[in-house]
Amino acid sequence: MKRFWFITFALLLCACSRSGFSDFERLIIEKSDSVMYVTTIWDRADSAILRSPSVAFTRAELKDPLFRTLVAKMNATVQSPKEDGVGIAAPQVGINRRLVVLQRVDKPGRPFEAYPNIQIDSLFGDIVRGPEGCLSVAPCRGVVPRYTDIIVSYTDIQTLKPRRDTVRGFAAVIFQHECDHLDGVLYIDKADTVFVNSAWEEERSAYDYSKPDWMVRINYPLPVHPDTLRVLAIGNSFSDDGTQFLPDLLDSAGIHNVILGRLYIGGCSLKHHVECYEGDLHDYRYDKSVANKWENVSRHASMLDALGSEPWDVITIQQASGLSGQYDSYVPWIDSLLGIIRRHCPNPHATIAWHQTWSYSRTSNHRDFPRYGSDQKVMDEAIAACVDSVRLRHGVSVFIPVGPAISRLRVEKPDAQDYTRDGFHLSFDKGRPAAARVWFDTLIKPVVL
Repeated sequence: MKRFWFITFALLLCACSRSGFSDFERLIIEKSDSVMYVTTIWDRADSAILRSPSVAFTRAELKDPLFRTLVAKMNATVQSPKEDGVGIAAPQVGINRRLVVLQRVDKPGRPFEAYPNIQIDSLFGDIVRGPEGCLSVAPCRGVVPRYTDIIVSYTDIQTLKPRRDTVRGFAAVIFQHECDHLDGVLYIDKADTVFVNSAWEEERSAYDYSKPDWMVRINYPLPVHPDTLRVLAIGNSFSDDGTQFLPDLLDSAGIHNVILGRLYIGGCSLKHHVECYEGDLHDYRYDKSVANKWENVSRHASMLDALGSEPWDVITIQQASGLSGQYDSYVPWIDSLLGIIRRHCPNPHATIAWHQTWSYSRTSNHRDFPRYGSDQKVMDEAIAACVDSVRLRHGVSVFIPVGPAISRLRVEKPDAQDYTRDGFHLSFDKGRPAAARVWFDTLIKPVVL
């Protein structure tokens, strides 16, 4: 028995010592070019990262080759002709970790060095005001008061042992600027004055600071036990079918901290959603459930009316039912819609989920059924193939599998109308409750319960 507990303890110890890099951090580090994308305050998601406090590395993480890769890429980024800086902090490449790479202008050869788990222990000497800029706040500059002398502590990158150093002069200013980043503070928060440096702007005007496509498509995981969960469905009558009974399920489960939104136009495709946004059309019906009961907010809402009304944690999208198995109808509209959501949702880390819809009834007379040879199985397979494309090509990793659930029901408990009321919309008595259960199990249960 003692041997059993010893082995168990050893396995737990090994598990705890393994690298704790998140999937998001791994994606950023591994997929980035040697010169990484630099976050800016002008991008909503970037700004959330820049304004969040950073956490330290564990010893296991410092030993992970991924850490060395991050240091190398941050080194290449800050020294690249595009950036040409004297320092960079991990949040500036999208990772909230306590790591800075900066130029030791006080050492022979002015080397760039990495400082993990760094913090400033003491500030002393005179306070001097001097000009500062920041790669994340281009093209602004400001005059900032800084101490001339500091004491820093950090983990030595070679020995992994703690160290303390005293730093003076301009090098101390660089340390203060970069360490501020690790606490979500920018130099503009401390500056006496901030102005636009037109010469600096012109010098870098040739560079493209837009995010790489793969970064635009980064999705975020479902939130973990938020005080209030907010879910918005952007869709059509099929999202209406899927969510109608959600408030009832919440109420029966004793859950009262979920806000639901439902923005839809009957038969609305991805393309038409984008057209409604670009034309600022007020053609949507917007319903909301705050107390586990759907209430109409507006019958003439715009997309921005709904997107901006709450800091949504989850936003779902879908394709029009007849086009749901036609991938050519998804592009380029899905990427445009994802960009609109990222640009206007007050919560930059909202999870974007895909509502996987269902095939029509075997006897459906829907005008789009011939696209699939009027064959239910063919339509199911086509929808599933498009879902795979959404996952692989557009970065959406959370799916509400209503279609597969309805297909299973049709096999396990055959229904004369295939759980529809008109050959395509779900039946009120069986289809809609079944779909709501899938929404609940996918988006609510893992987050709230």
